Amino acid sequence: MKEGWEYKKLKEVGLTQTGTTPSKQIKAYYGGDIPFIRPAELNVDQNGGVQYDSELKLTEEGALKSRVIKANSVLMCCIGSVGKTGYTLNNVTCNQQINTLTPYDNYNPRFVYYALISPFFQQEVINIANSAKATLPIISKGKWEILSIPVPPLSEQQSIVDYLDSAFAKIDAMKANAEKALNEAKALFQASLKEMLEPKEGWEEKTLKDVSVIYGNYGLSVPSAEYNGVRYLRITDITEWGDLNDEKVSAKLDEEKEQELLEEGDILFARTGATVGKTLMYKEAFGKCLFAGYLIRYRINKEIVLPKFIFYITHSANYYKWVLENQKAAAQPNISAKLYNEYVLSFPSLSEQQTIVDTLDSLKFKVDKLQENYNKISQECDALKQAILRQVFE
Repeated sequence: MKEGWEYKKLKEVGLTQTGTTPSKQIKAYYGGDIPFIRPAELNVDQNGGVQYDSELKLTEEGALKSRVIKANSVLMCCIGSVGKTGYTLNNVTCNQQINTLTPYDNYNPRFVYYALISPFFQQEVINIANSAKATLPIISKGKWEILSIPVPPLSEQQSIVDYLDSAFAKIDAMKANAEKALNEAKALFQASLKEMLEPKEGWEEKTLKDVSVIYGNYGLSVPSAEYNGVRYLRITDITEWGDLNDEKVSAKLDEEKEQELLEEGDILFARTGATVGKTLMYKEAFGKCLFAGYLIRYRINKEIVLPKFIFYITHSANYYKWVLENQKAAAQPNISAKLYNEYVLSFPSLSEQQTIVDTLDSLKFKVDKLQENYNKISQECDALKQAILRQVFE
């Protein structure tokens, strides 16, 4: 331990409490202006902020049935998303998934927050929570409040807070700049997508069935055996922009299924579920693939329209609007093959289609590169914060 520092249990550092939820059967407890914080409202920004404009708010009467957590307190989720931490600048209430610490006067609240998000403390909390014999990870208030943090004199606490605030602000600025560049590129791409795909004079109109052949599902089986080289595609395997994730489920391939293998340029449409309308344009690079029964395959007539041109159409605002207007309310939203067949496409000549696709591909490539850059910087920034916290508290 560093000279002049000492370990203090959380209950020695401040008042510890567990949140409580007033009865939702009593309407007088809800609808006021006192924030009621749940795990989802913790750590909503880069400084451990709390979302005060929460879905649920308590009245004064409701707060009396809960526990008011004073401003400049630390809140930590101790059931489920264990270790998720927030720092409140306002008086709030919270539910029973959250333990709170309101530091005493001789402890800097912001220092305590940094100590509780340090890698050493977080790992200790998670280890205890995972060792509990429960359905969800959990650490009780009794176990949580006897955990210790290293504490220097009050004057040094403030110096450390100043150092961490400054360092983290610079790191956050780096991350924010990368995010800004990414968002600007996304906005440019969406604007270009809208402008380029907007029907223009001289463009032809045909329904989806006019430019393709539809293939349904043929009762494909999904064995639980180890992946066998033939992939069974589900909607959950498809990313927003038509790539595939790494989770592979094998599909049984026999002679009668051989003809159902996807071919380059085939487009799959999701016909049911929360992601109804989602699409995938198959590429040979994906390997051999069959598809689930809630997906519909269209094999596009490439002499009329380019599959990639249609794929871009299915990411336009007009298409999303059509999906919303045409999905049928049932146990799950759905769009039938009959409705998909009648979807109207507007398109120019093949050469102009190719020009539009090339332009959009180029813009999308830049967005993807900026996304990769943001992901990398985000990970590096998070790692740098952790390294700085280790330097201070270990």
